[in-house]
Amino acid sequence: MPPHLTGVGAKLKPKWLRQVLVGGRSIRPYMKTHMPQFGADNVAHLVDLFQRVDLSPEIKFAEFSDLKETRNTGHELAGTAGLNCIACHTFQQKPAATMSAVDLTEMAERLHKDWFYRYLRDPQRLSTNTVMPSFWPNGRAIRRDVLGGDANQQIEALWQYLIDGRQARPPRGLVREPIELLATDEAVMLRRSYQGVGKRGIGVGYPGQVNLAFDAEQMRLAMIWKGKFADPAGVWRSQGHGTVRPLGHELVRFAAGPELDDATNPWPVDDGRPPRHRFKGYTLDSLQRPTFKYRFDHVDVTDYSIDLKDETSGEVVIRRTLTFTAKQGRSNVDFRAAVDEKIVLEGSGAFLIGKKMRIRIDDEHEGQIVDAPKGKQLRIPLDLAQGKSTLVLQYVW
Repeated sequence: MPPHLTGVGAKLKPKWLRQVLVGGRSIRPYMKTHMPQFGADNVAHLVDLFQRVDLSPEIKFAEFSDLKETRNTGHELAGTAGLNCIACHTFQQKPAATMSAVDLTEMAERLHKDWFYRYLRDPQRLSTNTVMPSFWPNGRAIRRDVLGGDANQQIEALWQYLIDGRQARPPRGLVREPIELLATDEAVMLRRSYQGVGKRGIGVGYPGQVNLAFDAEQMRLAMIWKGKFADPAGVWRSQGHGTVRPLGHELVRFAAGPELDDATNPWPVDDGRPPRHRFKGYTLDSLQRPTFKYRFDHVDVTDYSIDLKDETSGEVVIRRTLTFTAKQGRSNVDFRAAVDEKIVLEGSGAFLIGKKMRIRIDDEHEGQIVDAPKGKQLRIPLDLAQGKSTLVLQYVW
């Protein structure tokens, strides 16, 4: 949401406010709406009027004799060993790994010092919907080990550090080493947001150095890749924002939307949850490999993948077994296995998807290549009889 105009004269220094009104200067690249330019003759006089009408209560600032040491303390507070400001804020125009909030190195140039003090003491009071945490609730510092826990001295240390603007030393944490979450003797799982999957992504790393991510929002295999599993730094080091970064190589992404759907009236795919599908959780086997469970209409589905060595090529592949339990039977159902510009039947139930990936379908089912708005689709028609039936797919890439 755009920032409030309430108290803007008390917040922004005249020079910066003029640059915004007259020159269109912006510090929020994530904003989709930009303020119109009305021309200096129409709005330049507002700079002085805002400054006069928005008055702030007088604040007594903390004082220090050693400014160099004060700035060193501010540098520490801004980093991961302090208050971790760098987790959310851009620094020297380098976006944060999570939210990319306003740039730390422009704050002293933009803001009146007394507004900076008041905001840090109680962010919610000046910006009701902010996600900025309160590090000094009721005037008490949460870091009692820095500057004797004195709130004013800590805020002043941050201000003195930020005065250097673009010349300020990068705080600890601006450049971060990746975290490697790896599978060894057992599978490992990470339930967080993945790029192109959303917040209900469930990643699985297998000991055979193949990996997958399942989308529990849309009931689909979202992506597969080889090698190392994942770097969770984007979500573990933040306030719940960011995404998990797959490690390894040869990542393959699959199209959005549920794989299992009605052949005649499929759900029109968007970012939401399909109305006839419901995720039912998962169970783990002795090697911690998950079996995902969901329901489509009155059909219960289990989706179980393992890593195994292909007898022909010697490569480690993913074998996926889907079990359907239909109490009443369900006809006219399609399983959409892949979407790509190029899909070619190679014979014996094997299909080449794109340039490299192959999907092999068990002998009990037959795949069909169907023209679609975004290229071609590999569909597997299913006529689910009452009781249990299975579909086995093998992914080689």
